[in-house]
Amino acid sequence: NMQNSVEEARADAKSHIVTLSMLPSVATKWMAPRLERFARAHPNIDLRISATRNLVNFTAEGIDTAIRYGKGEWPGVIATSLGSETIQPVCTPEYARRLGLTTPEDLLRATLLRSDFAEDWQKWFAAAGISDVAIPRGPKLGDDTATLQAAIDHQGVALGRSMLVANDLETDRLVAPFPTILHASYSYWLVRPQSSNSRLHLSAVNAWIAEEFANDPAIFQKPGNTVRI
Repeated sequence: NMQNSVEEARADAKSHIVTLSMLPSVATKWMAPRLERFARAHPNIDLRISATRNLVNFTAEGIDTAIRYGKGEWPGVIATSLGSETIQPVCTPEYARRLGLTTPEDLLRATLLRSDFAEDWQKWFAAAGISDVAIPRGPKLGDDTATLQAAIDHQGVALGRSMLVANDLETDRLVAPFPTILHASYSYWLVRPQSSNSRLHLSAVNAWIAEEFANDPAIFQKPGNTVRI
């Protein structure tokens, strides 16, 4: 009857919707430049992005799957490693020229933008062979996207996570003046609830994410088969 047909159509439309959660910085810097590629690969999937810094409640918030940044130690979920990244100073070509950034010591004259991840300026200077120096204070922005935008606006030098700055480095909005890198202590994980259903479209989204990470030159640890629960 008509009622059943309407309900079936609604159920079918809902099965095409996949809601994916990730950090705002990952949504802006990694996912946004890939939206057209995703749409071409999966024209029948209605992808919804939930950009939040909070750990989502999958059921309560209607989230199907998530990209999380951490150590994979979240209870009650299935977490599959997607890979990790490197961290190094980035700024605009103009800023590097203006300050004459030719050696790591020159950064002591720069405005050093700060982020809230574990790899900080002290660790980077130590890796570059500079210790026992007074590292200048710099503004701390609560979000990686804001920090990188400040760098793009010539406001200073940021510690850029390789996956988030790849597009800006490729387009010369930013440069990495020094080769010294830090290896991030956190990794990216594909996370889904233990009760996750095996909808065809959801499986396709998860497979697409894993493939994008595997082919991303900014990611240095390729996905393993390790699944933690």
